[in-house]
Order: sequence, then C-alpha cells, then structure tokens
Amino acid sequence: MQSPSNPARVGLMLAALPLLVLIVGCEPRYHRGDRYREEALRARCGKIMDRIDYDRAQIDQIEPGRHEKAKQWYIDDIQNAERDLDRCRESD
Repeated sequence: MQSPSNPARVGLMLAALPLLVLIVGCEPRYHRGDRYREEALRARCGKIMDRIDYDRAQIDQIEPGRHEKAKQWYIDDIQNAERDLDRCRESD
C-alpha cells in the first residue's frame, strides 16, 4: 500500500479512524433489542426454560433401552413445558 504524500489526507484518515472503530465496534440496534427481549423472557419464563433444560439433561443420562417409562415421562414433560413456554411468551 502506498503511503499518502499529502499531510491533509493523512489527517483526514486519522480523523476518520475513531469513527470507523465506533461503527464497526457497535452492536446493531436490533441485536440490542433482541438481547433485551431475551433477558425479559428469561426473567418471566426462566423456570419453564430451566425445566426443559433439566428434562433434556435427564433424558441424556438414561442409558438406551433402560427406564423407557421415565424417558417417556421426560419427553412428555418437555412437550408440556414447551407449550407453557409458548403461552408465557405470548403473555407480553
């Protein structure tokens, strides 16, 4: 890359550098809103989300071919919890 020979050009490039860093470093507005909505959802519906995570962890611990009734109970509970989560999301 050629070095600019004009001092005014160098000054302009240096002046634009903080603006470029600011633009590149900032998170777009819609992402900030998404994070806010996700935090609000977690605050409202966190217990349901934790229940789904717990049920999935329990299913992962069940060995294949063992405790099929318990596994089915967790699967059914996940479906019920997902339904509850949908209702919780809609209750804005």
